[in-house]
Amino acid sequence: MLRASRLLTLLVFALVVRLTAAYQDVELVPGRRYQASEVKPVHSLVRKYMRYSTAASSFVDIDSGWTSCGLACNSPDVHDVVLNLTWHVDIPLSDGLIGIHIRDKEIVVAWAGTHRYRALLTDMSVVTAPYMGTEGNVHSGFLESVRGAAKVVETHLRKLMIDYPDYMVVFTGHSKGGAEAALSALDLVRRIDGLRQRVRIWTFGEPRLGDTHFANVYNKELGAVTYRVTSAADP
Repeated sequence: MLRASRLLTLLVFALVVRLTAAYQDVELVPGRRYQASEVKPVHSLVRKYMRYSTAASSFVDIDSGWTSCGLACNSPDVHDVVLNLTWHVDIPLSDGLIGIHIRDKEIVVAWAGTHRYRALLTDMSVVTAPYMGTEGNVHSGFLESVRGAAKVVETHLRKLMIDYPDYMVVFTGHSKGGAEAALSALDLVRRIDGLRQRVRIWTFGEPRLGDTHFANVYNKELGAVTYRVTSAADP
């Protein structure tokens, strides 16, 4: 969901969603904001996806594997993921990874947060840009970052979805990476057949991505499968 919140820590769910088969099903009341203490069954999921987001922000390199990102990747959850792609684009600035979690049957697409000084310029780009095919407008910096890696991400994701037809596809990221995870997921469900039925989006400290018109479009298409984790200090 694309709404800010003042609760301590919460998850926003638009609809009751069944999670991947590797985990216990979690059923929540549609549209309700949950404090962390109320949703303990999903704590392990939150930690896992947060670790993926952290790894994406730590300059992980596919040639060196998880040893390239130090303590940020020192977790069994991370080491269980087989890297398929890492990208580091300078113009427009964009970093992230795609990996396969065999045990949990997930394809993971993780976008890096504000981990380079130049990423601050992306965050501070307050000019909006129209989002294709809608009346909505989005943060131009996030849009440019997503489009900078769009082709390579789409190419790899299409192949992996064929190779692993029963795997869920999880987009995740922290802060700037959370916004880009949500925006890239919306872009790709419009271009890749079958992705809409397999996608989940988990974001952490995600800033506001677009205006009310865009939020309505996003919530209609992906609100039911978006999990936004925020804290009281988030805007």
